[in-house]
Formats: sequence, structure tokens, C-alpha cells
Amino acid sequence: MNRKRLLILLGLFSLCQPAYAEIYRWTDEAGTVIYSDQPRQGAETVDLPGITSYRSPAIPTESAAADSTQDFDEESASYEAFAISSPANDATIRDNSGRVEVSLSLTPALQEGHSVVYELDGEQFKVEGVSHALTNVDRGTHTLKAHIVDSQGKAVTAVAKTTFHLKRISILRKPTAQ
Repeated sequence: MNRKRLLILLGLFSLCQPAYAEIYRWTDEAGTVIYSDQPRQGAETVDLPGITSYRSPAIPTESAAADSTQDFDEESASYEAFAISSPANDATIRDNSGRVEVSLSLTPALQEGHSVVYELDGEQFKVEGVSHALTNVDRGTHTLKAHIVDSQGKAVTAVAKTTFHLKRISILRKPTAQ
């Protein structure tokens, strides 16, 4: 019985061997170039490049993202809580003008001489308050980060971040009849 199983397994393994066939190219009487895996008189063998492979980059973990943030001044940081409250993480916003209202929850309130630096998809901009309206944001998925800096531009808080999705109606999309 064991010998029978061994023969069946060997038979199955032989079916799993990768198939490799040579490719041939020739030109017919009409001048059309033809490719085939069947050899023919006057055909030449085509040398194919190696197999193309792709390895996707590693996705950073939350702890790795937190470690890569800018250092901040612990002594001047007297904020107990700091987060982006709007838009909520993974929120979908529908606005044709591309307007996104951003607000921070900050305890205590923003101190004198401090300002907020936002980063939308890698582009930084500084504002004076804890709420701001982003305008003309393109449709799609965006990452928003924020941190607070002192008057010298040194970060005094850790980075708060959120991801949101903006939907804008396209003129290319035709409404469906109901």
C-alpha cells in the first residue's frame, strides 16, 4: 500500500514541473511576423528575458511611524492631550470644492507663541489656530499630520495624524436613470 502511494505522489510531482517551451519566430509570405511554440523550417529561436519579479516595500507599523517623527522639546511641552478631531480617521468627505475642515483637540489651549504646523500628503504649512479649512484638495485618499511648534520653529508636541478620503463629483460620471 505504501509503495502505491509513493508512485501516485511521484506521478503528481512530475505533473507539477514547470513547463518550458522555446518560442519561434518567422515571417510568412505576406510579411506578417508569427510567433509560435511549434518549430518550423526557417524559424529562428527567440531568446526571452528572465522572469520579472516584484517585491513590495514593507508597510511601516504605527510604532515605526512614531519613532520616525521629529524630536520635540519635553520641557516646553505642557499639552496633556493633542489629536486631530476632524476629519476623523478613515472618514469620507464629500465636497465638490475640495474643502476639508480641520480641527484639533488640544488640552490645554494653544499657548502664546505656539502655532500649528499641518502636513497634508508631505506638504507643510503653518497656521495660528487649532482649526483650519483646507481648500481645493484633490479627490482621493490623504494623510494629514499636525504638530505644535514654538516661536523658534522647534516642535513641542508629538505628531497627530489621520487619514481621510475626499470624494468630488466628476463631470465624466453620468447619472443613472431611476
